[in-house]
Amino acid sequence: MIASSTDKTATPISALVLDDSAFDRRRICRMGAALQLPITFDEAATLDAMRSSLSRGTYDVMLIDYHLSEGDGLAALELLKQDERNRNSIKIMVSNDDRLNVAVNALKMGCDDYLSKSAITAEALRHAILQARERRAAATFSMQQHMLRTMLLETLSDTFRSQAFRQSMLPVLVTGLEEASRSLAVARRLEASPGLRGYLQSFREDEEFEFARKPSHQTN
Repeated sequence: MIASSTDKTATPISALVLDDSAFDRRRICRMGAALQLPITFDEAATLDAMRSSLSRGTYDVMLIDYHLSEGDGLAALELLKQDERNRNSIKIMVSNDDRLNVAVNALKMGCDDYLSKSAITAEALRHAILQARERRAAATFSMQQHMLRTMLLETLSDTFRSQAFRQSMLPVLVTGLEEASRSLAVARRLEASPGLRGYLQSFREDEEFEFARKPSHQTN
């Protein structure tokens, strides 16, 4: 395990580098010192070594080479999908293969980013990691907000369908409507309707309100 220079106040980041080239693995790990992140690196040269590492711990970031001596980076992504503890880790494909279809396939398979080994720098790697973390945090926040809104709407729906709630709130609603009607009449210099209570005819289970105008007088 190789540790970079760290900010003691930041959340630690654990990373696994999967690459069959010892030179490339060590290069990425050495690059970690310039990331200015509290990051530690483990190394794996094969898919089997990756399985062994995954069985021992959880990683926040996976740096995956596309071309391996046995299999490829897409096979590594499949392994991660099946690993309950590490399937949600940040996945960055790092490869010498600059073909567009390789990058597209990696992103389709769940990679957060794709970096070319020939162009990779500490700044590019740092940017990829931080951007992926921000996107994950934003997605998590959005999902939590959606779940909260759904729960609130379900609770409100159940509440408004409650017979006890409707019976207890009906007088309050009628009074509020009368006050609103008087205020509107004053603002528009009209007479407030004395028969507003007659408009609120029923408050049914499958409806919030049903308004019906009662005739103020009978015609002969």
